[in-house]
Amino acid sequence: MKERILAAAEAVLAETGTQFTMDTLAARLNISKRTLYEHFSSKEELVEDLLLAKARDWSDLYRAVLASDGDLPTKLTRYFTAQTRVYPLIRGELAWKLVASYPQVRAQLERLGEEDRRALKEYLHVCARQGELAEEDVEVFFFVLHGTFLESMCLHLGHGDEAAHEELMKGAIRMLWQGAAPKTEED
Repeated sequence: MKERILAAAEAVLAETGTQFTMDTLAARLNISKRTLYEHFSSKEELVEDLLLAKARDWSDLYRAVLASDGDLPTKLTRYFTAQTRVYPLIRGELAWKLVASYPQVRAQLERLGEEDRRALKEYLHVCARQGELAEEDVEVFFFVLHGTFLESMCLHLGHGDEAAHEELMKGAIRMLWQGAAPKTEED
């Protein structure tokens, strides 16, 4: 039941933001408000649990992309566009509003984000050790991609334009890769 409640809360949040009530959620689920409170002591606890669960899922998705098959540009494209297809709740303007409304979650979300950035940077260092990328390019690669991603989140994802975000990230990865790819004898 708890997973069903969280799924419905995600849908309601995506539709109405934090303006929903527990009565609305109970009606959508066709359950009593008491049943909701048996699983969550408050609306705040429910939203906090949902935000953290989605952030952990997002983090797991990033790690799975880095562990998957594919060359560096393919993995980076998957990494930076994966979230456009899942979890609209924790992206764009609604995400910022939710984090601002639930500051007790902020530290945990920041920790997960830092772990994701650390994992990406370590992956880039592994690629450098394997000759896919020059070691001196790792920091620049990371900095430019991370900055492009943050800017694109504000410009495109915050307004629901997933296609523009994907094109921007693909273009940035392609441009960086062309400048950083190992040179061959023919180059």
